[in-house]
Amino acid sequence: MTNTTKVNKTVSAKTRKRRPASMLRRLITRVLAAVAILVVVLGVVLFVPPIRDRFFVMNLWPWHISGEVTGADIRAVEAVSKPGDVIIETNWHYWQWVTLCRICTGSTWVHASLVDERGRLLTVAGSVKNLPMDIYLQWRSTRLAVIRPPYANHEAAQKAISHARSKLGHAYDPSFNDQDGNCTGLVADSLHAAGIEVPSITKLGHRIFPASAFFRIRNAQVVWTSGTKQ
Repeated sequence: MTNTTKVNKTVSAKTRKRRPASMLRRLITRVLAAVAILVVVLGVVLFVPPIRDRFFVMNLWPWHISGEVTGADIRAVEAVSKPGDVIIETNWHYWQWVTLCRICTGSTWVHASLVDERGRLLTVAGSVKNLPMDIYLQWRSTRLAVIRPPYANHEAAQKAISHARSKLGHAYDPSFNDQDGNCTGLVADSLHAAGIEVPSITKLGHRIFPASAFFRIRNAQVVWTSGTKQ
């Protein structure tokens, strides 16, 4: 074996040893680049208002999901609900909202509405609106629950309804600075007007009323949930 052959074999062996380390470095570099891009995208989505607001109202899963609310569910809600009841919703078609709520509140419930005397909903959808109950069919909600707050009397329930109705047309505020500009804040403030306190949490310096907090109102009653026999 010549000296040249020995040298070539030695170089080849060293190259083989370096190759796994080089591949690992390239892999780490690509992963870090992907993470950096993801962080930038998330920052834009969460903190650039026009993009954030559009992203969170987009139906990112347009296909059918098992458990979607049906006409029978809406009729059941109409039958059991009373003025002043709170209806909370989750909707996996808007999984970005559900995921954010899960991270921030530990729950997948995302939306709240207050039932008025006509069986319609006082809630926030772009602004404070009075919507028919079957809006949940249009939204293709994937779960609903009806909660009955412990009103002292009929007049107290009416105070809650009157407060929510007084905010009709109030603009949606995705920053959560204005509680009447988001659905859970509107309903929580309405119950406060009736003498009922709703538990809240603080995230990033903002006071937030998770939709799941309505379950935790003292002496509140869950009168109906979709997917169960009543």
